Amino acid sequence: MKENVKIIVGNIEDQDTQVIVNPTNAELIWEDETCNGVIMNKVGMQYYHECEKFIDRNGPLDMNEIFWWRGGDSDAEFILNIYPPFWQPANSVEVNVENLYDCYYKCFEVCKETGRTKSISFPLIGSGTFMYPIRTSYKLLENVINDIDVSMFGEIRIVFWKKEQYNLCRHLFE
Repeated sequence: MKENVKIIVGNIEDQDTQVIVNPTNAELIWEDETCNGVIMNKVGMQYYHECEKFIDRNGPLDMNEIFWWRGGDSDAEFILNIYPPFWQPANSVEVNVENLYDCYYKCFEVCKETGRTKSISFPLIGSGTFMYPIRTSYKLLENVINDIDVSMFGEIRIVFWKKEQYNLCRHLFE
Protein backbone atom coordinates (compact mmCIF):
# COMPACT_ATOMS: atom_id res chain seq x y z
CA MET A 1 0.00 0.00 0.00
CA LYS A 2 1.25 3.49 -0.79
CA GLU A 3 2.55 5.54 2.12
CA ASN A 4 -0.05 8.32 1.82
CA VAL A 5 -2.84 5.81 2.57
CA LYS A 6 -4.24 5.46 6.09
CA ILE A 7 -6.57 2.66 7.11
CA ILE A 8 -8.83 3.55 10.01
CA VAL A 9 -11.97 2.48 11.83
CA GLY A 10 -14.35 5.39 12.28
CA ASN A 11 -17.29 7.32 10.97
CA ILE A 12 -17.03 8.65 7.43
CA GLU A 13 -18.97 11.79 8.36
CA ASP A 14 -16.38 12.72 11.00
CA GLN A 15 -13.38 12.73 8.67
CA ASP A 16 -11.57 16.05 8.34
CA THR A 17 -10.21 15.39 4.87
CA GLN A 18 -10.92 17.87 2.08
CA VAL A 19 -13.25 15.40 0.32
CA ILE A 20 -15.52 12.71 1.71
CA VAL A 21 -16.85 10.15 -0.76
CA ASN A 22 -20.52 9.37 -0.20
CA PRO A 23 -22.01 6.36 -1.97
CA THR A 24 -25.66 7.27 -2.43
CA ASN A 25 -28.77 6.14 -4.21
CA ALA A 26 -29.78 7.48 -7.62
CA GLU A 27 -32.29 9.93 -6.14
CA LEU A 28 -29.90 11.24 -3.44
CA ILE A 29 -32.48 10.29 -0.82
CA TRP A 30 -31.11 9.91 2.65
CA GLU A 31 -31.66 6.65 4.49
CA ASP A 32 -30.63 6.16 8.11
CA GLU A 33 -27.75 3.72 8.75
CA THR A 34 -26.25 4.34 5.31
CA CYS A 35 -23.30 6.60 4.48
CA ASN A 36 -25.73 9.00 2.88
CA GLY A 37 -27.93 9.02 6.01
CA VAL A 38 -25.12 9.66 8.48
CA ILE A 39 -23.63 12.39 6.30
CA MET A 40 -27.04 14.01 5.88
CA ASN A 41 -27.53 13.98 9.64
CA LYS A 42 -24.13 15.62 10.14
CA VAL A 43 -24.28 18.34 7.48
CA GLY A 44 -27.91 19.32 7.88
CA MET A 45 -30.92 20.27 5.84
CA GLN A 46 -29.01 22.51 3.44
CA TYR A 47 -27.52 19.34 1.96
CA TYR A 48 -30.98 17.79 1.64
CA HIS A 49 -32.26 20.86 -0.22
CA GLU A 50 -29.24 20.93 -2.56
CA CYS A 51 -29.82 17.26 -3.38
CA GLU A 52 -33.48 17.99 -4.13
CA LYS A 53 -32.52 20.88 -6.42
CA PHE A 54 -29.99 18.73 -8.26
CA ILE A 55 -32.54 15.96 -8.85
CA ASP A 56 -35.21 18.45 -9.95
CA ARG A 57 -32.79 19.92 -12.53
CA ASN A 58 -31.03 16.76 -13.69
CA GLY A 59 -33.09 13.73 -12.72
CA PRO A 60 -31.68 10.70 -10.90
CA LEU A 61 -27.97 9.92 -11.04
CA ASP A 62 -26.76 7.31 -13.50
CA MET A 63 -24.47 4.56 -12.24
CA ASN A 64 -21.09 6.07 -11.30
CA GLU A 65 -22.37 9.61 -11.85
CA ILE A 66 -21.11 12.21 -9.36
CA PHE A 67 -22.78 15.15 -7.63
CA TRP A 68 -20.36 17.47 -5.78
CA TRP A 69 -21.51 19.48 -2.82
CA ARG A 70 -19.74 21.88 -0.47
CA GLY A 71 -19.32 20.26 2.93
CA GLY A 72 -21.76 22.39 4.93
CA ASP A 73 -21.44 21.61 8.65
CA SER A 74 -19.11 18.71 7.92
CA ASP A 75 -15.36 18.85 8.61
CA ALA A 76 -14.83 18.18 4.89
CA GLU A 77 -14.75 20.91 2.29
CA PHE A 78 -16.64 18.78 -0.26
CA ILE A 79 -18.93 15.78 -0.31
CA LEU A 80 -18.48 13.72 -3.47
CA ASN A 81 -21.77 11.85 -3.94
CA ILE A 82 -21.59 8.89 -6.31
CA TYR A 83 -24.23 6.38 -7.27
CA PRO A 84 -22.33 3.07 -7.19
CA PRO A 85 -23.32 -0.13 -8.93
CA PHE A 86 -25.29 -2.85 -7.17
CA TRP A 87 -23.81 -6.32 -6.98
CA GLN A 88 -25.90 -8.18 -9.55
CA PRO A 89 -25.99 -11.95 -9.02
CA ALA A 90 -27.07 -12.35 -12.67
CA ASN A 91 -23.85 -10.66 -13.81
CA SER A 92 -20.54 -12.43 -13.86
CA VAL A 93 -18.16 -11.70 -11.01
CA GLU A 94 -15.91 -9.95 -13.55
CA VAL A 95 -18.67 -7.51 -14.56
CA ASN A 96 -19.51 -6.73 -10.92
CA VAL A 97 -15.85 -6.19 -10.09
CA GLU A 98 -15.28 -3.98 -13.15
CA ASN A 99 -18.29 -1.81 -12.29
CA LEU A 100 -17.09 -1.13 -8.74
CA TYR A 101 -13.48 -0.63 -9.85
CA ASP A 102 -14.77 2.00 -12.29
CA CYS A 103 -16.68 3.67 -9.45
CA TYR A 104 -13.56 4.06 -7.28
CA TYR A 105 -11.50 5.09 -10.31
CA LYS A 106 -13.99 7.80 -11.27
CA CYS A 107 -13.86 9.29 -7.76
CA PHE A 108 -10.09 9.68 -8.00
CA GLU A 109 -10.19 11.00 -11.55
CA VAL A 110 -12.79 13.66 -10.74
CA CYS A 111 -10.75 14.77 -7.71
CA LYS A 112 -7.57 14.86 -9.78
CA GLU A 113 -9.27 16.96 -12.47
CA THR A 114 -9.94 19.73 -9.97
CA GLY A 115 -6.22 19.93 -9.29
CA ARG A 116 -6.98 21.01 -5.73
CA THR A 117 -7.86 17.86 -3.83
CA LYS A 118 -5.23 17.26 -1.17
CA SER A 119 -6.99 14.64 0.96
CA ILE A 120 -9.88 12.24 0.51
CA SER A 121 -11.77 9.73 2.66
CA PHE A 122 -13.41 6.62 1.23
CA PRO A 123 -15.83 4.26 2.89
CA LEU A 124 -15.95 0.73 1.51
CA ILE A 125 -18.24 1.60 -1.38
CA GLY A 126 -20.94 -0.92 -2.06
CA SER A 127 -20.33 -3.03 1.03
CA GLY A 128 -23.69 -2.21 2.62
CA THR A 129 -26.88 -1.51 0.70
CA PHE A 130 -25.24 -2.25 -2.65
CA MET A 131 -24.36 -5.80 -1.55
CA TYR A 132 -20.68 -6.02 -2.52
CA PRO A 133 -18.62 -8.33 -0.34
CA ILE A 134 -16.53 -6.26 2.08
CA ARG A 135 -13.23 -7.84 1.06
CA THR A 136 -14.02 -7.27 -2.62
CA SER A 137 -14.77 -3.60 -2.04
CA TYR A 138 -11.58 -3.11 -0.05
CA LYS A 139 -9.42 -4.97 -2.58
CA LEU A 140 -10.82 -2.97 -5.50
CA LEU A 141 -10.08 0.33 -3.75
CA GLU A 142 -6.56 -0.89 -3.04
CA ASN A 143 -6.16 -1.93 -6.71
CA VAL A 144 -7.24 1.50 -7.96
CA ILE A 145 -4.84 3.20 -5.53
CA ASN A 146 -2.02 1.00 -6.83
CA ASP A 147 -2.99 1.40 -10.50
CA ILE A 148 -3.08 5.20 -10.71
CA ASP A 149 -0.88 8.09 -9.66
CA VAL A 150 -2.23 9.23 -6.31
CA SER A 151 0.82 11.29 -5.36
CA MET A 152 -1.15 14.56 -5.55
CA PHE A 153 -3.20 13.46 -2.56
CA GLY A 154 -1.44 14.21 0.70
CA GLU A 155 -3.63 11.67 2.42
CA ILE A 156 -6.08 8.97 1.37
CA ARG A 157 -8.14 7.44 4.15
CA ILE A 158 -9.89 4.12 3.86
CA VAL A 159 -12.55 4.27 6.54
CA PHE A 160 -13.94 1.05 7.96
CA TRP A 161 -17.25 1.80 9.63
CA LYS A 162 -17.05 -1.08 12.10
CA LYS A 163 -14.24 -3.02 13.70
CA GLU A 164 -15.79 -6.21 12.26
CA GLN A 165 -15.24 -4.87 8.71
CA TYR A 166 -11.66 -4.00 9.55
CA ASN A 167 -11.04 -7.46 11.02
CA LEU A 168 -12.41 -9.15 7.87
CA CYS A 169 -9.84 -7.32 5.74
CA ARG A 170 -6.89 -6.94 8.11
CA HIS A 171 -4.97 -9.83 6.57
CA LEU A 172 -5.12 -8.04 3.20
CA PHE A 173 -3.14 -5.01 4.37
CA GLU A 174 -0.94 -6.21 7.24
